[in-house]
Amino acid sequence: MFQKILVLISFIIFSSPLLAQTNGSKYKLLDQVRIKCTYLLKYQRDSTNKESISTEDMILLIGDSVSKFQSLNSYLRDSIQRVTQFSNVFEGLAQLKAYSTKFFYKLFKNYPKNKMTFTDKIPPKNYFLIQQPLNLFTWHITNDTLSISGYHCQKATTHFAGRNYIAWFTTEVPVSEGPYKFNGLPGLIVKIGDSRQQYVFELTGLERIKTQIPILFTERNYINTTQKKFDKAYRNFIGNFRERMARRGITINVSDKYLKKRLRRNNNAIEIGY
Repeated sequence: MFQKILVLISFIIFSSPLLAQTNGSKYKLLDQVRIKCTYLLKYQRDSTNKESISTEDMILLIGDSVSKFQSLNSYLRDSIQRVTQFSNVFEGLAQLKAYSTKFFYKLFKNYPKNKMTFTDKIPPKNYFLIQQPLNLFTWHITNDTLSISGYHCQKATTHFAGRNYIAWFTTEVPVSEGPYKFNGLPGLIVKIGDSRQQYVFELTGLERIKTQIPILFTERNYINTTQKKFDKAYRNFIGNFRERMARRGITINVSDKYLKKRLRRNNNAIEIGY
């Protein structure tokens, strides 16, 4: 059912002449998809509780010069919003819980410009943009090999943003790409996880695309910032949850102690050092 929905959405969106400006938003065409990868992310929400494991499907769209990485559910939600004029086709889809997501960021890698562009939001409508170079990683490639998801993979290690990572890449897919910000190896990253197994991405599907599927960038009034400043702003947003709700006339009928405990359970960001 889920795969059929994805195919239906893709067909309508990518054949629509209204793609450049729909639903009040403007979209910039960056590239066309050549390879579509899906990854399963397993992550530990609470750094103090090893049982607090959640999962989410992620999607990596690879073009000739640009790639885009985001939550699969976020990708589907964005796609539906772009084609609300086809509401009869999507009758009942809004009821599907599959479109919920914990990750609203979008990450673009521009190979010719050696640049990454990371966008995210803090509700309700504050959008942020972070730019970084692609070459953030110093890789150590070993001779260890392993078969993962049907691919012959080789091991590499790196340190990034406070975590030590082990990656398995394959030269059978000769693109220097991977999930999240990871790149720079002589092949696609099939699996990567930090040494504490708190964030693990593993390839679950790969498709070579022969149809016209665009890689789009949503044009907004972004706030330019750094990853460190954005993370601080997000922590402040979480910490002031009760006050924000009060300003909107909403009363939270739980104790401060209980509320802070619930909010602290999501304390384990993927980047913990700068």
